[in-house]
Amino acid sequence: MKYYSLGTNQYSGVLTNLGKIDLPAETGSLIDYFVMTPPPPNKKLKINCGVAGFGNKLVLSFGNVTQSLEFENKFLQFLSDQNITVEWETNE
Repeated sequence: MKYYSLGTNQYSGVLTNLGKIDLPAETGSLIDYFVMTPPPPNKKLKINCGVAGFGNKLVLSFGNVTQSLEFENKFLQFLSDQNITVEWETNE
């Protein structure tokens, strides 16, 4: 009952971090990267993020129920401003 009355008002977002994935060398050489699908966003928390690291890559997967990609663009621009190489793929 409390969750439904206050629930998402108690926090501002969800970040699901799977962490760095380590596999044996013979298996790991067959995989380029992993993707962590975040829990689905809702009407109050419109954007969620899933994170998974593998090898020298960190993959961020955003779930977004808005029509705007402003948050994702600003976040990736921030990373780029920190001299972090960023590649963007979208499923639009």
